[in-house]
Amino acid sequence: MPVQIGEINSEVVVDSTRGSGGEPAESPSAPPSPQDEQRWQALERRTRQLAARTAAWGFDD
Repeated sequence: MPVQIGEINSEVVVDSTRGSGGEPAESPSAPPSPQDEQRWQALERRTRQLAARTAAWGFDD
């Protein structure tokens, strides 16, 4: 898809074999890696901690 803005010209090419983050797209049926599972669990714990802190009455964060 050609894009032109003033004097700047560019050509955008979409690679459909990659995911949205630039990493190779995974099969939907592929299980997540153990590292991904640990990272997601840590993020979930942190999300719950932050939600508990800000849900308290009269918090001072």
